[in-house]
Amino acid sequence: MESAALAGAAAIQRLVAECNGLRNRLSIQETELVRLRGSNEGLRRRFGLLHQRYVELAKKILSQLEQFDGAIREAGQGASAENGRHDEPVVLHQRAQDGNGPDATHPNGRDAATMMSQASSGAAR
Repeated sequence: MESAALAGAAAIQRLVAECNGLRNRLSIQETELVRLRGSNEGLRRRFGLLHQRYVELAKKILSQLEQFDGAIREAGQGASAENGRHDEPVVLHQRAQDGNGPDATHPNGRDAATMMSQASSGAAR
């Protein structure tokens, strides 16, 4: 009977020790969870700011491309008016995809670089 009581007491001590260990482990994990949540919130704020900056940058780039497109169109219209051509489209310089190199002919001989140089020489006259 004594041995059974001693075994029971030892089992209770092991259970109490295991319970204390689990409480300590829970406390450590809760502290870690609070720290990770704070880090996560900080990262969310930073990614939000980065997203906002990239959207602003994209808007600026789009605006500049629209301005460039407008300038190209104006130069093309000016060159067309000087040369008496109104119905021929402006073709931006593109590398030939068929392997003929950069010296491939352009439709109507009118690439954007030529038109820009014609427009600037016409403005200098």
